[in-house]
Amino acid sequence: RILPFLLRPADWTPPSDRTFPIAAEDILALCDGVQPIFESEPTLLQLSAPLKIFGDLHGQYADLMRLFDQFGVPSKDKGDINMVDYLFLGDFVDRGAHSLETVMLLLALKKAYPRQVALVRGNHEAPEVNARDGFPHSCRKP
Repeated sequence: RILPFLLRPADWTPPSDRTFPIAAEDILALCDGVQPIFESEPTLLQLSAPLKIFGDLHGQYADLMRLFDQFGVPSKDKGDINMVDYLFLGDFVDRGAHSLETVMLLLALKKAYPRQVALVRGNHEAPEVNARDGFPHSCRKP
C-alpha cells in the first residue's frame, strides 16, 4: 500500500501542508514486516552487477524521485528491478525536508524486493545522530 503511493517519480510533488499522508498503523506494519528481512541477512552482503548505487540521500526525496525518473525506477511494471539490483548507502535521513518519505520508500522497496534492494546504514541512522539532527521530529504528528 505504501510503495505505490511513494514511488511516483514522474508526478510526485511535496505536500503543501507538510503532513505525512500515510497512517501510523501502516508505517508500523511496514517496519514490522521488513524487520525479519533485515534480521535474516548476513552482515556482509554479496551483491552482483548490474547494480545502481545511491548514497547520502539525507531526506532529499525529490532528488531521489528525479534520479528514478531519469535513470529508471525499481518496479516490475514500469521499471528495471528484474534486471538491475539497487544499493542504498546509508544516511537516508536528516538534513532534507522529506526524511520520513525517503526512509519509508526504502523500507517498502526492501520489503517488496528483498533480494534486489540492499540498504546499508550510515551514521545518520544511529539513534544519537538522528536525534541530534532532527529525524525523530519528522516522525511526530504536527
